[in-house]
Amino acid sequence: MIPLETLSWRPRIVAETVTPDIRVPPDIRERMTDRRRDTAGPSRSPSSDASTLVGRDAEMAVVRDVLATACAGFRSTVLVEGEAGIGKSRLVEEALSEMERGGSLVVRGWAREPERDRPFGAIGDALGLRPDSRDPERAALARLLHGDPDAPTAGSLSSQAPELRFRLVEGIVDLVERLAGAAPVALLLEDLHWADDATLLVVEQLARRLKGLPVVVLATLRPAPRGRALDRLVGILLATGATRLEVGGLDPPSATDLVAGLVGAVPGPGLRAQIERAGGNPLYLGELVEALVEEGAMAVTGETADVRAATLPTSLGETVVRRLRFLDDEALDVLSAASVLGTAFSLDDLAVMLDTPATRLLSALREPLRARLVAESGERLAFRHDLVRDALYADLPLTGRRALHLQAARLLAGAGRRPVDVARHFVLGAAQGDAEAIDWLSRAARDAAARSPEVAAQLLQAAVRLAGPDHPRRDVLEAELAAALVWSGSTLDGEARLRAILDRAHAPEIDVPVRLALAQALFHDGRGQAAVEEVERTMELPALEPLQRGRLLAEAALGRLWSGALDQARVHAGNALTAGHLAEDDAAVCSALAVQSWLRQAEGDTSGAIAIAERAVEVAESSRTREASRRPPQLLLGLLLIEGDQLDEAGKAFDAARRIGEDLGTVWDLPAFHWALGLSHFVAGDYDDALAEVEAGLDVSEEVGTRLQMVWAQAIEAHIRIQRDDLHAATAALEAGERELARAGPQAKTDWLLWARALLAEAQGDTEGAHAILRMVWDAYTALGVVSERRALGPDLVRLSLMRGARSEAEAVAGAVQEAAEMIATPGARGAALRCRGLASGDAGLLLDAVRAYRESPRRMELGHACEDAGVALARAGRRDQATALLAEAVDVYEASGARRPAKRAEAALRDLGVRRGKRGARRRPATGWAALTDSEQTAARLAAEGLTNRQIAGRLFVSPRTVETHLSHTFAKLGIGSRVELAATVARQSAGVS
Repeated sequence: MIPLETLSWRPRIVAETVTPDIRVPPDIRERMTDRRRDTAGPSRSPSSDASTLVGRDAEMAVVRDVLATACAGFRSTVLVEGEAGIGKSRLVEEALSEMERGGSLVVRGWAREPERDRPFGAIGDALGLRPDSRDPERAALARLLHGDPDAPTAGSLSSQAPELRFRLVEGIVDLVERLAGAAPVALLLEDLHWADDATLLVVEQLARRLKGLPVVVLATLRPAPRGRALDRLVGILLATGATRLEVGGLDPPSATDLVAGLVGAVPGPGLRAQIERAGGNPLYLGELVEALVEEGAMAVTGETADVRAATLPTSLGETVVRRLRFLDDEALDVLSAASVLGTAFSLDDLAVMLDTPATRLLSALREPLRARLVAESGERLAFRHDLVRDALYADLPLTGRRALHLQAARLLAGAGRRPVDVARHFVLGAAQGDAEAIDWLSRAARDAAARSPEVAAQLLQAAVRLAGPDHPRRDVLEAELAAALVWSGSTLDGEARLRAILDRAHAPEIDVPVRLALAQALFHDGRGQAAVEEVERTMELPALEPLQRGRLLAEAALGRLWSGALDQARVHAGNALTAGHLAEDDAAVCSALAVQSWLRQAEGDTSGAIAIAERAVEVAESSRTREASRRPPQLLLGLLLIEGDQLDEAGKAFDAARRIGEDLGTVWDLPAFHWALGLSHFVAGDYDDALAEVEAGLDVSEEVGTRLQMVWAQAIEAHIRIQRDDLHAATAALEAGERELARAGPQAKTDWLLWARALLAEAQGDTEGAHAILRMVWDAYTALGVVSERRALGPDLVRLSLMRGARSEAEAVAGAVQEAAEMIATPGARGAALRCRGLASGDAGLLLDAVRAYRESPRRMELGHACEDAGVALARAGRRDQATALLAEAVDVYEASGARRPAKRAEAALRDLGVRRGKRGARRRPATGWAALTDSEQTAARLAAEGLTNRQIAGRLFVSPRTVETHLSHTFAKLGIGSRVELAATVARQSAGVS
């Protein structure tokens, strides 16, 4: 305990010489008191009196313009940057008060240095995220933020670390969007340089995603300190159109005017000399004038205020401390102790820290409160400006600071405060080897990991430093730190630390968790082969628990499957299924069934594969735990249903998977969800929607750090771009996929990338190269015994073989596709087989049969190709009318998908028949205007114009909010608008038939 009586320091008062005959006029003292009252509180910077903002006309004009833009319905961001005390807050508040008077909603949050390890601290305060909030949405977010029994928690090596953070970010974005639907919203975040990384992430997402809404994010920040995360955010914000306003010192005339307003008289030569020392900093000017007034160093003669000889401190901090000498000793002691708790502090915490009744503290704080050195800030007290707190804190002896922090940590821990609140005091007060401090830092890191892995990493780094090289828990702390770094986005640093632990002697109890953390990080990073090699090494360890063994086998099976090692995947899946049943572990059973279903599909047994996947779904849905749904089997079931030509059922499965993921807050599968929907749209020929899903998936992948199967998404995009005759974009997508493949190593569906590369080569006139690539893929699958891909690759390989004159090869491929079709037993597979046989033999009848088969399938583009092939064959046979009808149908299918390349080819075949289709309207969708919008974009635009939020629109369309954001972003660009107000007007004109 440190009771007040034992506090032995006092603020150091710099020696001064003040002429004793100077007297301060009473009106100046009153004006100074008014100034303290008018500028008190953390939301105001005491740069001048409340009625006048001096020398900031240009800066005010910039801020007002940004706010006016937001009120007009345009998302805006402004960064107000300048040194401490320069008047950033006063400037912003002056403009925001005008916005508030106009009916806008203004919310404010403050980031504070001692609270940088409080996840979502500033943003949570600004939006009022409290469990007792009357707003159910805010209350639900607060429960997630402050502790949800269903949320991932203490598993320090858990792969679910980013999940809760993602749920919070999504929830906050949804909340701001909802608020903006009722009135323009201004979100002010003060001192962004002190903000935690989770708050910075929210600011980034708001700037990226709320396009077209009346939302403005204002942030004040200093040029320094600037961490890597803040530098990155500033770069992103500026790239997305943020306004950067640098606030400098007042020019000499403005500084003089400010002081004249404070003292009510024109500054004389002596006072002007003192003004020059402040460098135009309004806070310093105010504090300097107050010091002169309080020390009797200023006199007013007529209309002139001046000072005589006075030795004053040379820094703002010293000036502030010196001014506090009017307080009694007890008040000074309490303020000094409060500075240890931060810019804002709880009276309860201060009472615990000083072991002093709150009533006595209130008595000691009466004069500081009256002088507005501290003021109420919500449920806490706050120093009038953080520089006041900084000055007091810096004035404490170093040993006193450390002692107070250590005492605060122990007493607050005993009072049941949150681990993160206790831990930061241990960081600043504990000595190396302090077991209690290390334990609290570890506990706080585990508590923060799910909400902010970055905070967890910072706390664990402090714990490792305190532990030193010989501490018995050093290995455990190092392992937890490495995992936190991985999930905070510092993947390479975390991976290096995990490998370093494994490469040296370490505590045996951390071996399996460390290897699993490494494998999961590699797997979600897309490096499936490296991940499975790590898992297989782990399986060789002795004395594995049954549950660990089942989970490891399941991970190995998945890794081998996605890296294309099917035989090994089959063995691991069988063993994982057995081990999972023995350990009664539904998660292992579910993963094993998922792998087995995919292997069954590869063998060509689509119906059998779907049945196994449905069993996996049943296991997950009936499981007593939620672990089995962490990788929702509904996602895999949906992919298999696509293979079975059941696109509607696949959509239902994907929707179920998405809802489960949102409920659990899982993030690893979010990109895969978008890419699966993209595949479904691709198969149906809905190329616009397919590209929208791929784009949304790539954006989410970058955000959550999951790169699994990114190559497949880039291959889908390349296929579409080739069909649309955009070979430049196709090349870019292919090169991106090939770079990812080179980085991550072998993975399933690489064939789609190579298939697209072959089609690009053909489009560029390299038929031989195209054939060589596709033949290589075909032969590789044949060697592996993969049957399912024959349906997709066969028709193009037959075409290319015939173009080379290799009819016997074409016939062999056609026979293999026929064999596969009999096993797969879907209309699409049957159509592919008939098409291949018809092409290889030149039999128009078989090609007509292919058309009929494809009409029973949802595969619209494949129907178009079959119509084109049949039309060309019939034309050769002299059956002109049938040929014309089929070629016209092919053109219609191609144009509906925007597939310009095959459309031009089919139209050329029609011209060879002497058919001119005439003017039928624009065959290529225009680049701008309402006609440029896709069907999905028009639907999303109409719903947005009705006032629905992105999440509500997503629910109507059975897609994710990210997909809606992509549609609306494209819509704004095509229409040349920037707000939903303009969008509503455009939709209204369209509904009225006005262009």
